[in-house]
Amino acid sequence: MTTAELNEYVVSPSGLARLQNRIAALETKLREIGMSKGEASEVGGNTWHDNFSFEQLTRDELMWSDHLARERRILSRARIMNTPPPADGVVHIGCAVQLRRADGFLVEYVLVCFGDGDPVKRWVDYASPLGRTLLRLEAGDEVDLFIDGRHETLTVASVRIVWPCHG
Repeated sequence: MTTAELNEYVVSPSGLARLQNRIAALETKLREIGMSKGEASEVGGNTWHDNFSFEQLTRDELMWSDHLARERRILSRARIMNTPPPADGVVHIGCAVQLRRADGFLVEYVLVCFGDGDPVKRWVDYASPLGRTLLRLEAGDEVDLFIDGRHETLTVASVRIVWPCHG
């Protein structure tokens, strides 16, 4: 991956919408915590050790504020992928890669945008460890993976475009 790719999050249009919805939900949650803190301080005071409810709400507020800050950072660095990958035989986001084990068994994964991974569908988020390993491979390349507690060498059997590939 290039430096620019490492500093951005490639998202699908639906992934962007989910991210924006998570941010809105976190903002609502923080507003609710703020109101609850106000009520808790009226009932039992606003010092840490005299009012457990206020203390817990303060901890919750810090935790959810951190989550919100992370989601906003992702949003600020999000780039929507709305064009298919190049048809150059190399694994990119939006490609299915078929891997062959030593025993001949084939397994296929689809490399998807940030936040679109789905293990049931074998959709692999490009930013995950497996996704980063698969990026830029070509048919015939070998890749060493640690699967189910053991080391395996798999061979890329094929690469094809599956566009659009997001949920």
